[in-house]
Amino acid sequence: MTLPTVVQEATQAAAQTPTPAETMPIEGFITGDVIFIIAGGLVLVWLTLLTVFLFHMIRKYTLGDWDEDNRNPYEGETMSMPRGVFRGILTISLLVIVLILEVVSLKTPFVEFNGELISLENKLEQLMVAFQMMLAFYFGSKVLHHITSADAKKTKHLVGAAAQPTVSNAPTGEYDESGTVG
Repeated sequence: MTLPTVVQEATQAAAQTPTPAETMPIEGFITGDVIFIIAGGLVLVWLTLLTVFLFHMIRKYTLGDWDEDNRNPYEGETMSMPRGVFRGILTISLLVIVLILEVVSLKTPFVEFNGELISLENKLEQLMVAFQMMLAFYFGSKVLHHITSADAKKTKHLVGAAAQPTVSNAPTGEYDESGTVG
């Protein structure tokens, strides 16, 4: 091979090499790595908001200016906060994280891991099952609570009615023995 043929082959190879604009994904500049960075940033923002919220709740309820005349109405609850705060925080946090992971899974359906392509949906399957179980438990326990409290009220009412002596509407006197009225 002579020098002109080597240069000619090199220029042909360079002409066949795609430019960066041709190798960009269809979606634009957002690639898998950028999506993971955005998702991580969203999780950090959520954790920061959650920390600020918990700090505010602790200052207001746990460390609030309570005295004998003005007692904390949530004194017997966890950290003297309103009932259900932690359950709500956990539920909403799990919802936010699952949504972020689902968006990442939709934008990057396959990720290279140890030289093979894997689906994020398959990796997140256990998290989705945990999320579904959490929703079923949360709403199921609420329904069960409402059913049992309604049943307790009905039972209390029935027991109270059964314990009451009944008053007969039949007149007393001469008609009692014959069983006929008038």
